[in-house]
Amino acid sequence: MSENHEFIGRPYSDDEKSIASQALKKWAEESREKLEGEGEKTAEEIAMLGAINEMLADELKSLGIDEYDPISADQVHILSEEVYHKNFPDTTDKAFYRATSDAVYFDRDTADTSARRLSNLMHESVHRASRKKFYVDEKKGIYDARTGYRLRSPWKEDEEENKLRGFNELITDYTVHKLFLRNAKMLEERFGITQADIHGSIYTYMDHGPILAAITRKVATHRGSTPMEVFDTLERGLFTNTLLNLKDVERV
Repeated sequence: MSENHEFIGRPYSDDEKSIASQALKKWAEESREKLEGEGEKTAEEIAMLGAINEMLADELKSLGIDEYDPISADQVHILSEEVYHKNFPDTTDKAFYRATSDAVYFDRDTADTSARRLSNLMHESVHRASRKKFYVDEKKGIYDARTGYRLRSPWKEDEEENKLRGFNELITDYTVHKLFLRNAKMLEERFGITQADIHGSIYTYMDHGPILAAITRKVATHRGSTPMEVFDTLERGLFTNTLLNLKDVERV
């Protein structure tokens, strides 16, 4: 995790920001420890994490973003179904990224092919690479207020609502699909992942693709650009400080 944590929702003193940053760094370090019952990663899983770093670094550079913090193997906890649900009994997700500890957790038993394993790991790694902001409540602690397009404003609402979560997940899945298409040759050579796999049912939110297609077409018409240019702008928004491109989405 970058040491330059961003805090929003209210004014913060330098001491408050320093204390909160130290807490986040401490949690990130602690999260590198193996969970009870966590086994070793396979050689393929370690190779997948290396490929993910390569693909994300190249993609961010293509979007004009030079800074990428590679994910390390000890930040990714690949678990059996039993260990996963023992540690996270309330989750219904196959995998998730926790911003406050900068760690990915993945139920290995939900993915029966290399393509599905890589898709899940890449999806959560895109979340990790996305722009993050935090909010510090003096009584309740530190919240992840923004990860990509997913927003929470606990300083405004009583409920800890995740706004734009579905939109964030959809843009993330399409980013994964784009990365796989762009790196198809490498994926087949290293992992035996084929074009059929890349176009197959290895994503979680692609069923909502027609919604994104309609949005990009309408925004493209409004801007006088192409749907792919609109998607590139939306994808860039995952990783950058501005959410202004959502204004065009609201207009259409």
